[in-house]
Amino acid sequence: MTFPQDAENDPQNIKIVVINDNNIQCQIMAGLLRKGYLDVQTFLSAEAALESMKRIGAPHLIITDLYMPGIDGWRFCRLLRSPEYALLNQVPILVVSATYSGDETTRITNDLGANAFLLMPVDGEVFIKQVHTLLCGEQPQEALHVLIVENSKLTSASLVNKFQEYGYLTDAAFTLQEGITMLGQKTYDIAVLDHHLPDGQGDALLKIAQDKSPGCVCMMMSAETQADLALTWMKNGAGAYLHVPFTPDYLIAQCERARRERALLRVQELLNIRTCQLRESEEKYRNLVNYSSDPIFSFNPDETYHFVNEAFARPFGKNPEDIIGKTPHAIFPYDEAEKRLTLVQHVFKTGEKGEIESKVITHAGDERYYLTLADPIKDVQEKVLYVVCTSKDITTRKRAEESLRESEKRFNLALEGTDAGIWDWDMLNDQVVYSARWKSMLGYTDDEVENSFSGWKNLWHPEDGARIEKAIAEYLTGETKHYEIIHRCRHKDGDWRWILTRGATLKDAAGKPYRWIGTNLDITKHKLVEEELWKSESQKNAILNGITTNIALVDKELKILWANKAAANSVNKQSDDMVGHLCYTFWGDSNKPCANCPTIMAFQSGKSEHKIVQTPDGRIWNESGEPVFDTEGNVITVVEIAQDITETKQAEAKINEQLEELRRWYNITLGREERIYQLKNDINQLLTDAGKPQRYASTAEAAHE
Repeated sequence: MTFPQDAENDPQNIKIVVINDNNIQCQIMAGLLRKGYLDVQTFLSAEAALESMKRIGAPHLIITDLYMPGIDGWRFCRLLRSPEYALLNQVPILVVSATYSGDETTRITNDLGANAFLLMPVDGEVFIKQVHTLLCGEQPQEALHVLIVENSKLTSASLVNKFQEYGYLTDAAFTLQEGITMLGQKTYDIAVLDHHLPDGQGDALLKIAQDKSPGCVCMMMSAETQADLALTWMKNGAGAYLHVPFTPDYLIAQCERARRERALLRVQELLNIRTCQLRESEEKYRNLVNYSSDPIFSFNPDETYHFVNEAFARPFGKNPEDIIGKTPHAIFPYDEAEKRLTLVQHVFKTGEKGEIESKVITHAGDERYYLTLADPIKDVQEKVLYVVCTSKDITTRKRAEESLRESEKRFNLALEGTDAGIWDWDMLNDQVVYSARWKSMLGYTDDEVENSFSGWKNLWHPEDGARIEKAIAEYLTGETKHYEIIHRCRHKDGDWRWILTRGATLKDAAGKPYRWIGTNLDITKHKLVEEELWKSESQKNAILNGITTNIALVDKELKILWANKAAANSVNKQSDDMVGHLCYTFWGDSNKPCANCPTIMAFQSGKSEHKIVQTPDGRIWNESGEPVFDTEGNVITVVEIAQDITETKQAEAKINEQLEELRRWYNITLGREERIYQLKNDINQLLTDAGKPQRYASTAEAAHE
């Protein structure tokens, strides 16, 4: 790559001037250039750069922003190409802008003398490449296209040659129709039009040139001196008119002057448009800020309010004017005011953003919470001018957080009071978190159980492992809706504890489980009690099945819940075959229950009931119903007892027959003894009457004899 001759051997001899009122952008471009060991000077204004270049001489390249206070970039380019700054006329100019873009901006920039245009923020590689191109003279100002419409071939040739000497790309037409054709085929920057053409008047091309080539400067030529004609041309868009004869140099000078005037006018139009846009933007921003539902405010360096919107002032029952110019101490309690000022002071001091959460008591006494973000507003020297703050009402979130904390507190208290241990399995990362209760349940400390699924499996009883994994697989694939399993885990002391495990999964949007949360409950005591109950139940069943009395447990629907072997044998059934069937289908009338059945009467009266019944086969039964109550005294079941008393009744009947026979014999023998007793009394009386001694000592003796 070729550098300017005076810097061929040392890039540090290449001097570049960078002008940008945005110090950050200015330093970014300077930093990129200094990486190539170039000598770079930076300025925040065109005035400062011009003053410096007057003293130290012309640089090899000037890089300027377009939109700057004071002298903007366009006017700066015009000055650099003016006779007043002849020393700088040949220095290449690179214009950058974050405000303007598009073909029109590039064209105007070129019209004012710049060599190239780039949009900000610049791409580092593109920027450096463009700088090198300009430094090496590989990109001079873009050549302008000129159309000369003149019926005199001699005059036309003279003008074409002169324009080409000045670097213009020139075309010639000799008739009105040729001019129309050429304007339709190509875009021109300058059109020199003769008034008198063989097939019409040249001013007819004015509107065509403006339509086909926007921004084209049209110069009218005529030997006539009519003022009205010149006025008409100017109204129709001519940049200037020239009275023949004139020199080609004069024409070119007038063309350049007209183009620059046109460019400056367009610059002014663009600046006015941009100013209006900025004003509209500021007005929209002001309305947006004022009518925002979020409090927005800013601080001066003296810690007074620079601006507050309606949303900030409203909670205090004030207008913005009542707060602007005052410090936070005017509206907040001391501690809250100092909290805000600490944030503001930090931002002013460091230039860094900050945020705080704060509480506001409104004039109505409501308590509100806000999250405030503070941003520094800096000048081109990075000095903080203001601190702008935006607050967001987070009262709902704070109250939700407080409710969540309270809920978590209650939840933790509940967990502390429960016997269950909690586990949380991150299935994606195979991490299991156990609660302290779960580990203490098995006697382990935090470091003694691996926090993974494998660590959990190591505690399972070997006989339960396959069953647990099968249950997990069925649950995770959706074959079962609820996960609940009873298994054994090894305690640290070596004993096995019975554990009731329940779990539920969290699933992603696709329905895939990614987290499993559950509880473990030590039910070892329950299982031991259950085993004892089972033994007791077995013993009870053995006893009940060993006696010959029929016993059955009946519910309110008169269905058999349980029956002993004696009851089943009495109807030639198995005990299990009787469960679930109506009791009266086995005993008594199989079509309907007996109205005075002791079981039915026990349900109704809540008392023990019994009766003696005889079945069609001639057997006699002593039936009774014993009610079973719940804790509230309601009859829930009845124990139905039936004892076969046929033989007893037959024995009683035989005894009764024998007693009746004895009673009849007694009656017969009882009359005979009385007659003998009377006869002895009569004999004694006769002997007494005869004066003889009695034969029988006494009636009792006689009765005894």
